Amino acid sequence: MDPGTASTAIATVGSSVDAYDTSLTRYGSGVLVASDDSTTTHVEFDSTGTSFNSSSSWHAVGIFHGSDTTALSDNALLTDPGGSITGGEQLRIFTGTKFLAAHRVPDSKAGDDGYFSMQKAGGAVHVFFEGRRDGYDLISETTTNGAAWSPQHLYGSAVRESYLAPVLGPTGAGLVFESDGTPMLAQPILNAQSVHVAFASVRVKRGHVAVLRGSARPHLVHQLVTLERDVAGRWYPMKTTRESASGAFTFSFATPARSQAYRAVVNYKPGYYEYGYSNAATLVALA
Repeated sequence: MDPGTASTAIATVGSSVDAYDTSLTRYGSGVLVASDDSTTTHVEFDSTGTSFNSSSSWHAVGIFHGSDTTALSDNALLTDPGGSITGGEQLRIFTGTKFLAAHRVPDSKAGDDGYFSMQKAGGAVHVFFEGRRDGYDLISETTTNGAAWSPQHLYGSAVRESYLAPVLGPTGAGLVFESDGTPMLAQPILNAQSVHVAFASVRVKRGHVAVLRGSARPHLVHQLVTLERDVAGRWYPMKTTRESASGAFTFSFATPARSQAYRAVVNYKPGYYEYGYSNAATLVALA
């Protein structure tokens, strides 16, 4: 509708008299709306996005019995079967005409019951929940299709919270707001960096030059990289360099008198990426 024209019609969206846990999202050129009546989730779709205030523009695209609505974002729907307090959240992907089969969202190893939320960003579905049976930390995991999931990532404690609201940017970084009626808190959500290193030769004579090559993903051009060495179980910085446009970097240094382990640490990028820690690579010092 034209935002400059006053609306005299109001659309009735939903198949239930009572609509709870309502969630709305833009998808393509239209809008999806999900709600439940405490026993069944209903999802309606206006595919054109031109007549939101006309009831005839909305069409049912999903009815999921025994499920409460948790969250809706882009083409991803998260539901809670039967208002369960023992986990079992289900994720469904919308194709534009229908929802695909549901996939159970992996919870913590101890099983979990709580406070799930979700947002799709950067092509991935990001699910967050409070590990109330696993230390009360904020936990996240991602998927693109519901069938394969990333490893779970633990953030700080969310022991005081009962409501999670992710606000993520296009890369998947952002904030998760937390509230339970007390002053709202927020935890930063940063993307991980994958870093790998290997010596050009793992056996080098003492005093001769050793060469450690590495690469990082994603590629953050000119990002600071620090070489660290292991001394009695603690890591100490040695020297720094910068990533190339392809994410590659190289360190050269004199081989010490004894064998040691080394790693590379890629600097964090505030608001976007965490520190990236490489594998440990051992240099064998030859006499």
